[in-house]
Amino acid sequence: LSTVRAVRKNFADDYSLLQTEAAILTELGRVEEGVALIKNLIKQKSSVPSAFYDDFINYHFISGLYLQAKNPKKAIANARKAYTLAQSNDVRKQLANLLLANAQHLSGNYQLAESTLRGILKQTPDNPI
Repeated sequence: LSTVRAVRKNFADDYSLLQTEAAILTELGRVEEGVALIKNLIKQKSSVPSAFYDDFINYHFISGLYLQAKNPKKAIANARKAYTLAQSNDVRKQLANLLLANAQHLSGNYQLAESTLRGILKQTPDNPI
């Protein structure tokens, strides 16, 4: 963690380093601290297109952090938020639903997870994912 933080001081705009720090914090049991790093990006807006400020990517990543922390309720909520932000982008919708199905499975709701996966396949029979 200290190494990633030190490197981030020199490369503050490196999104992968920020994600790495958030994932390490989550692994250390400091989930909300890791999530806060990403949520800060959602609060900030930039006129320059960047993964840093793409709310879909950020909510998708937050959902993944909650999955990593075995918190399916919050993972589901953030996957649904990512789905909403996907708008008309079918690939993003598929990614959000795939994450949602993983969270549903983690929560023990296997039938709903299966239904979500079947929905993905029905909507896109030639599914690239």
